[in-house]
Amino acid sequence: MDKAALRDHFKVLSKAFFAAQDAGTLAQIHARIALSLRSYAEASLSLAERQATLIAVYTPMRVELPARQIVEASQAFAKPAFVYPQVDGEKMWFVDDAGKLAEPEIVIVPGLFVDRQGNRLGRGKGYYDRYLASSGIPKPRRIFLGYKFQFVDEVPVTAHDEPVTPVRYGD
Repeated sequence: MDKAALRDHFKVLSKAFFAAQDAGTLAQIHARIALSLRSYAEASLSLAERQATLIAVYTPMRVELPARQIVEASQAFAKPAFVYPQVDGEKMWFVDDAGKLAEPEIVIVPGLFVDRQGNRLGRGKGYYDRYLASSGIPKPRRIFLGYKFQFVDEVPVTAHDEPVTPVRYGD
């Protein structure tokens, strides 16, 4: 499938997924994802990386994981401070709660789908790809958290796409 077809497919899958879940089930899924994030961090990140103070999270759309809530529940990071994306035109940057410019050490990256190689399909604007390309943040600290239906065998890749580390619950 090409990227446009995958985006259309996401709409169908996400609608069906959320129609089948009640609040309690979603809370259980989020708790499992938090445990997977903790397991990933303990196995793959250094102690210094787990003591990162600035973690970039996104404000979730209706069909996205509550990233900050999951990071907090995971207890994978010592005392995280959260920073949020700001966009103007083609440019994206992060700010802290006071609105000051911030350089995150770890980025929780949103997206529609990801494959095991870390190829991610976003919404198509390229904000995160451009930011990650210029940030110097290594792949292990570019983390995609998702529901099971968001993990696919293959995501089409173009030259500007930046890889992430997929963390799926149950892995």
